[in-house]
Amino acid sequence: MYELDAAQQQQAADERSVREAMAASQVAQPQTPRPQPTPSPQPQRQPDIASQREAAAARAYQHAAAIQQMSGEEAAMAVDIARHDQWARANFPELNDPTGRAPLELRDTNPERLAVITRNYEVNRDARARLEALSKSETKRPFKRADAEFESWMAQAHPQYAKGASRKELSATVGAI
Repeated sequence: MYELDAAQQQQAADERSVREAMAASQVAQPQTPRPQPTPSPQPQRQPDIASQREAAAARAYQHAAAIQQMSGEEAAMAVDIARHDQWARANFPELNDPTGRAPLELRDTNPERLAVITRNYEVNRDARARLEALSKSETKRPFKRADAEFESWMAQAHPQYAKGASRKELSATVGAI
């Protein structure tokens, strides 16, 4: 009754790995090398699993580092987008087709499913666009605040250069330096 489905388990595991990566980056302790796993009877499968785990850990670390650079709203939106990506990969295996033919075949075999995938893609694309716009506005906010502080200081300290032709002349002179 209280069992989680595979997508929820994966999401929980990814969130734990992001939290662990964030904690590790804050502690900034030198890492000790991990002991190499002992060879198993299936040497071809073991490197695949290990490389997948290492790649997942690297992605989680990069994701955590990116979130540390974001504001709260940006981070929440980025986490929502990542959750949606995981959900889409779990619920739409057609998207994992390396050839790219599966979505094209859906057009003929199951157009309703293709419409659902398309709607979800558009929602995700819109969320990514909002995140990008929010990131740009968050990036510009400190500069706008600094500009406003400078304008205020200039008006008080040097009112003759605060506006008009003398301000343009000063800006041109400073810009040429």
